[in-house]
Amino acid sequence: MLDQADQILTHALAQDPSSRPKLDLVMQLLREGDTLKVTRLDRLSRSVLHLETLGAELREPGIGLHVPPLSTT
Repeated sequence: MLDQADQILTHALAQDPSSRPKLDLVMQLLREGDTLKVTRLDRLSRSVLHLETLGAELREPGIGLHVPPLSTT
C-alpha cells in the first residue's frame, strides 16, 4: 500500500505546477466576442500577476471575463 501512495505523490510532485490542461483547452476554444465566466476567482488564477496575464491574453482577441464580486466574509 505504501508503494502506491509513494507513486502517486511522486507523480503529483513531478507535474509542472503551472501546467493547467483544462484552462489551456478553454483558452483555445474561446473566440472573439465570447465571455469567460468563472464562479470563483481562485478557480481561475493562482496569483494577481497570473490574473493580469490571463486578462491581457483574453483582451487581445476581444474576449470578456466575468468574475463574481469578492466576498469579504
